[in-house]
Amino acid sequence: MGQESAQEIVRKAIERDEVDLLLLGKPGYKFLPKWSPAPGDTDLTALLSALRGLVGKYPHGEIRDLLYRAIRKIVGTYEGLDPVACCLICEAVNRSEGKSSFELPVDEIAAELRQSIMAFRSRLERDKTGFGAEWPDGMLGDLRRLSRNTEHKGGPSFCD
Repeated sequence: MGQESAQEIVRKAIERDEVDLLLLGKPGYKFLPKWSPAPGDTDLTALLSALRGLVGKYPHGEIRDLLYRAIRKIVGTYEGLDPVACCLICEAVNRSEGKSSFELPVDEIAAELRQSIMAFRSRLERDKTGFGAEWPDGMLGDLRRLSRNTEHKGGPSFCD
């Protein structure tokens, strides 16, 4: 049997109210297309795109509220830092390109993410997994890159 599509995985997460687990790429919510550039075992950008595609199919604001609630659950965890940063950059890119967005309170999310990054700073600097392997300061360097890219697209900075 083949891999579930991004849309199927997202619908399952919504039905089970497990969008937080979707963002974290937990078992049952992993999605990695064949040519994906994602460094791990889940392409969160593809899943967020599938989630964004459902915005008009649910009552106004329901998808945004589900995503925002999930972000709030994970932003204070080490494992949630990168997925929340990914949500912010995706939101900034969509807004800058005039595409539909989730209409998330990005400034509020960025402020919470900044606090969590500061709390986990030393661990991030030692983490050389995934994209962190490319930076002398590990995952902190990659979060700085994501923050600059988010800011470049008109979103808020979340990492110094």
